[in-house]
Amino acid sequence: MQNLELKKANKYVQAFMVKSITIVAITAFQIYNIFNV
Repeated sequence: MQNLELKKANKYVQAFMVKSITIVAITAFQIYNIFNV
């Protein structure tokens, strides 16, 4: 039972990490474009 809850939590953590990395990547790309005009 506890293992199932852990797996659920892990999915949420992974999704959050992917979102965070995507946001950081997009932001970095935009900053890069601003400085390379």
